[in-house]
Amino acid sequence: MDKSNNMFVPVHKVSTLEDVRAIEAEPLEDRMPYQNIYEALAAAADAEPDFPALTYISDMDPATTPVTWSRRDFMNRVTQAANLFHDLGLASTDVVAFLLPTLCETHVVLWGAETAAVAAPINYLLTADTIADLLIASKAKILIALGPHPDFDIWDRAQEAMALAPAVQQLYQVCADGLEPADGRPDFMAEIASQPTDRLLANRHFDKSDIAALFHTGGTTGVPKLAQHDHQGQLFSAWGAVQMNAVSSENIMPGVFPLFHVAGALVNGLAVLCGGAHIIIPTATGARNPDFIPGFWKMVERFKMTSFSGVPTILTALTGRPVDADISSLTYARTGAAPMAAETAKAFEALTGLKIHESLGMTETCGLISMSPRFAERVPGTAGFTLPYARTMIREFHGEDDPLGEECAVGENGMVMYRGPNVFPGYTDPARNEGVLFDDGWLATGDLGNINANGILRLTGRAKDVIIRGGHNIDPGIIEVVVEKHPAVRSSVAVGQPDAYAGEVPVLFVVLKEGASANEDELADFVRANIDEPPARPRWVRIVPALPVTGVGKIYKPELRARASEIACTEALAGMVADGLQMDISAEATKASGMVVTVNVAEVPPENQADLAQRIQACLGNFSLTIKVEFA
Repeated sequence: MDKSNNMFVPVHKVSTLEDVRAIEAEPLEDRMPYQNIYEALAAAADAEPDFPALTYISDMDPATTPVTWSRRDFMNRVTQAANLFHDLGLASTDVVAFLLPTLCETHVVLWGAETAAVAAPINYLLTADTIADLLIASKAKILIALGPHPDFDIWDRAQEAMALAPAVQQLYQVCADGLEPADGRPDFMAEIASQPTDRLLANRHFDKSDIAALFHTGGTTGVPKLAQHDHQGQLFSAWGAVQMNAVSSENIMPGVFPLFHVAGALVNGLAVLCGGAHIIIPTATGARNPDFIPGFWKMVERFKMTSFSGVPTILTALTGRPVDADISSLTYARTGAAPMAAETAKAFEALTGLKIHESLGMTETCGLISMSPRFAERVPGTAGFTLPYARTMIREFHGEDDPLGEECAVGENGMVMYRGPNVFPGYTDPARNEGVLFDDGWLATGDLGNINANGILRLTGRAKDVIIRGGHNIDPGIIEVVVEKHPAVRSSVAVGQPDAYAGEVPVLFVVLKEGASANEDELADFVRANIDEPPARPRWVRIVPALPVTGVGKIYKPELRARASEIACTEALAGMVADGLQMDISAEATKASGMVVTVNVAEVPPENQADLAQRIQACLGNFSLTIKVEFA
């Protein structure tokens, strides 16, 4: 197949499972012929070299002149970066780590590193100690970090981390927003400027199974795991996103997700670049910029954006802002990385007229498993169809410590299993693959759900022990380890509590040692003071006489999650109780519907019940819960 000027393009309009199967009529290698990331990016650049690829705005003021790179500009810089890494003596298996917010230059570092070596994106919010641990675990030889910047302390932490990771040979800085570089360390973009743009200096023979990147997972806190990505996996996720999202050169979208996250790097990065669309990067601080939400609709109008993706926290914030601009160019909105509450989706649709499509992905699948296609009818609370050439299967799940059972029937709940070209080859520590990767190619996602007769995947809960706060994965174990250092604490369990803004937040149940004395505020202050990552700091601590256990003596977390859900709903409905309504609120973790909260209301006349039930549903609708209202 002639691959010249052949960038990723949608095969045809996808709206049903039959459309997905029709794509599979030809071999995948004919649909997606590339062996490596560089080749695919170059094809998009060759197709329309003068078309804009990346635009950066330094602030949200419409009067500020943006910086735009054409596809040619972008590809030239990627080539130069790869050539610098080659000149530094890096082999294809050596690692380049980076600590960068989302910038045009971050794309250059990421794709240049994957072309010449292996990229290791690191969450720039982590502490210096954790960054050093990741540098050591990845065996990084080069570290590239944001230079001095008033909105970040990345440069200071990068230097601290490098001092703790002696194998790192060189630290480069990337300067943003016209700021001057710090003394003593080379400016990365200045260093690549003398490299050739028309060819790669390395005579590298690529194989699609070559490792392209190491993405850390297991939470923004706790002991992270390094997931290996090969070129095939990343390309397949990007190509799949192009098919389901119908990405083309007509699309203009914001680049909000960080590039240390697979959603930002692959689904909203590589896919968009290979599909020929135009990415607008809204300042170095992105969605954390206090002017981002107030200025979002004006930015849509200014750049005539056609679509955007955001975590539920961003969409929730936008529903609280009136549309003060012409957003008629928008045709499509998507969310992922965390559960989307039904009421938020309804409010966003009422505000904008756009239905929010959802997707499912994970680091171990290069960011993508399934998507509700752009042109499909949106089914609330579902993650759409599995990517073409990939499959999902539901297997009986009986508990975290029990083996998976047989394949479930249509509509039955169990463990979501996935098999496809983008399943990662494993963690850098093979011992961590147990229970995740199976010999027959299937991967256990850790999510619970079902698939209906139309092939649509619905998630109902999680088997894996993780709290997702606004898209941040939090290992509850790190919270428990910290609080159990307190001399009064015997044992503890951290779980996620539903939250209308962040999806869920960590909370902590604690059992004190016999005879010990401590209060909840004291314990909360102790934990927060000893956890460096803000997302992992628990909202509250509850002292309980005992933790619930199973018949074999293991902590039964679903009961604690239910208790946390009851507390959240009780707080949300406090105003109605204050008005004199008598309510009993109970929660239960179910296989079929996830967490189900039942609100039982007493002494309400029949003629008032329908209106009250609607008010309660609306009040709790921003929680990702199944709500039932009953009347005594």
